Formats: sequence, structure tokens, C-alpha cells
Amino acid sequence: MGKTPEDIDKSFDHMIDNLDCDPEQTDMLWMFSFRLDEDPEKLEKFGGSLVERFAGEAEFEHEMVLAQNGDDGSEWLSLVLTVQTKMSRDTVKRWIQRFESLAQEHGIEFEGQSCCDAIDWEEFEKPMNAQDAAWRLRHFTDCGLPQGAPLLWILAFTATDPAVAESFECVLREAGFDQIERAENEEDAEDREYYIDAVLLRSNTEAGLAEQHAAAEKLASAHGVRFEGFQFADPEPEAPES
Repeated sequence: MGKTPEDIDKSFDHMIDNLDCDPEQTDMLWMFSFRLDEDPEKLEKFGGSLVERFAGEAEFEHEMVLAQNGDDGSEWLSLVLTVQTKMSRDTVKRWIQRFESLAQEHGIEFEGQSCCDAIDWEEFEKPMNAQDAAWRLRHFTDCGLPQGAPLLWILAFTATDPAVAESFECVLREAGFDQIERAENEEDAEDREYYIDAVLLRSNTEAGLAEQHAAAEKLASAHGVRFEGFQFADPEPEAPES
């Protein structure tokens, strides 16, 4: 969406006129990003201070994300401040003015602002088939995650027997999956299910998605478990190499 008043007006006009979406009437996910390459720790503390400072006005959250330039592959850590709410164009402009001023006071670069459809987190966190997972990756790209940026692919499996869950974890490790996460639901013993997640460090790209889905379904079917589908997550942010 940018950061000048003209950028904001153009973006609102586009959403209202072409996308049938009025951000003043519809909850959106608003993202404000900041950068300070030489001191990521200071940048993260700055994000926490903003959340605390404006707690009475908006329910901001902050996180450090690994950003990547799609042209030359360079990487850096960005601070992203997010809030899910309705906003008028004048409200967005005021937030940008405040963030730019505060960032400048602390020697931090305010990179800009963007927004996307609000997220139904319960639905968002459900595992997806390959087709829906591909659309999710495209959504990530539309929201600013560069194609090829590091991303965790999570393959979700479910077993109804603890012994089967245990043996399937061994099968996954033998198949080359190094990171396995286990959990179970809180139902009575007869209805209990056991969740096995195989985590892969991949990237924001659809390459190999359908093949991975087919291989996971075949492996699950051969060992008496269900393959539920994909989920995605950011890798833990690490300082980029100098």
C-alpha cells in the first residue's frame, strides 16, 4: 500500500472500486514494517515498545520476519507490526505519520505499510491439500513474502492408536524427516487421536508441492495413518550473514 498519503488514497480507491472491499467497513490485517540491519535486537525491542505504547488504541502484535530481495537474494530481518481491524484512510495516514516519526527518533527505517484480508485463524490453521496449499503460497507472495523465501512445510498426519503413532514416527525418520512433532487431543481414550507433524525447511514456492503431497499420502496409507495435508510456518528468524 506504500506510505505516502497519495499511496493510501490510491490503494483505498483500488480496493473499493475494483475489489469490492471497503477497509472502513471490513476487518483487514494491517501490517507496518521497519528495518534496522545493524541492530536487530534494538529493532525487536522497538516493536515491543510500540505494542505497549499504543495498547489503549489498537491491539498491535509484533514479530521479526526474515525478508528477502527476489532480485539478488539478499536477506534482512524486518520488524512487522500487525493489527486486525477496520481502518479509514485518514486513520492509516495518522498511524504512518506516527510510526515514521518514532522510527526516525530511534534511527530506524519505516519501510511502509500493507494490508490483506483478515484471517480466520481457526480455518487458516487447518491442514490443506496440495491445491489449497498452492493458493496459500500465492497469498503469502501477494502479502509480501518473496518467492523463494525460507518457509517451513509441515506435513500433518493423524493416528488413532498410540503404538501406530510411535511406529510411524520411526518410519518418518527412516524416510529422512529430521524434525518430528507429536501431540494428542484431549478426548476420552476411545476417541483419542495422535498427531504427527513432519517439518521440512523449504521455501515459498509451489515446486514439489504436488509430489510431496502424493508421497505423503502413499506413506500414510501404507502404515495405517491419515495424511491430513500441509501447513506452513516461518522459520525462526536468524540474523542474516554479513
